[in-house]
Amino acid sequence: MNTAKEKNQLVLSFLTVRRALGLLGLALPLLLIGFGVLFSDGIEDSVSAFYYTSMGDIFVGILCAIGVFLFSYKGYPPEKDERITDRRVSQIAGVGAIVTAVFPTPIDDVPSCDPACLVTGLPASTLHFAGAGVFFAAMAVFCLVLFTRTAPGTQPDAEKRRDNRIYRGCGITILAMLAALIAFFLLVEDGSELQLQLNAINLVFWLETIAIIAFAIAWLVKGETLRALFGISPD
Repeated sequence: MNTAKEKNQLVLSFLTVRRALGLLGLALPLLLIGFGVLFSDGIEDSVSAFYYTSMGDIFVGILCAIGVFLFSYKGYPPEKDERITDRRVSQIAGVGAIVTAVFPTPIDDVPSCDPACLVTGLPASTLHFAGAGVFFAAMAVFCLVLFTRTAPGTQPDAEKRRDNRIYRGCGITILAMLAALIAFFLLVEDGSELQLQLNAINLVFWLETIAIIAFAIAWLVKGETLRALFGISPD
């Protein structure tokens, strides 16, 4: 009886964290878009650029909350000799989210050496981009590897296979957006006409937003929040 109760409490804890992560991920871009459209001159060039607006505290707060939830997420107990585990990947992702929030993206009037240099020897911009890359990569691992697993000795049923298609779609989307962002920052010359044109349509913001929404959908599905929409049953 106690074992069953403890198991139910553990499942509810998993679901709560998953739902919180999904809702926070969904809320972040929607709040920023709403602010940009209704209360500002428009959407910023990137999600991170909102750090320097009056939405900066919201941006940092939501990312830090995501980081804390990820860091506290244990997931399923690992199998013997299993290296890619829920616990490890979630902790890596949590650190990435918090680093992204704490160390701001660069802007023109921020000096090249900031307080982060004194602590880490690296500029804040380097830490910011590294944190964001780690976070998105870890989320892709969740979608493509961890969420699609089934218990040893079992075969996925129709509902699990449907879930897995959603997870894989979200994971592929995150990787595609990450690859596009890397290509933008590496291949598009600063101050070039192409950069100005892409910034005019807020390309980086929309690539980041699509990746964040894919992350949110995956966690909402895993937390059964979208069950009514997708017809998803508990794991």
